[in-house]
Amino acid sequence: MKAQLDTLAEALKAARTAGDAKTEAKVLNQIGKVYYGISDYRTALHYMNQALTIYRQIGARGSEAFTLNRIGVQYVSLGEMQKAAEYYEQALPIFREVGDRKGRGAEQYGHRVFSTWRDAEGA
Repeated sequence: MKAQLDTLAEALKAARTAGDAKTEAKVLNQIGKVYYGISDYRTALHYMNQALTIYRQIGARGSEAFTLNRIGVQYVSLGEMQKAAEYYEQALPIFREVGDRKGRGAEQYGHRVFSTWRDAEGA
C-alpha cells in the first residue's frame, strides 16, 4: 500500500504542477480508493471531497456524480446512513442528466442499502 500511495503522491504532484485539474481529481479519487481498501474511511473521505470540489469547479458532471456516489459508500461504511443518503440523492439526478445508466445503477444500489437500513431501524 505504501508503494501505491507513493506512486499516487508523485502523480498528484505532477498533475498539480501541470495544472491538470481533471487528472488531479482522478488521482485524489484513487488515493481515496486506496484508503477505502484499508478501511480508513475518514481519510478516504478527505481525498474524495477534494476530488469532488475540483470536479464541480471544472464542470465534470459525470465524474462529480461518480464521486458523490463513492462518498456515499464511505458514509455507509462508517454507519452514517443519513449522510450517505444525502450524497446518493445528489448523485442520482446528475447520473440522469449525463445519461449514465451504469452510474445510476450503482447509485440506486447504494440508495437501496440505505433504505433497507432505514426500514430495519424503524422496525
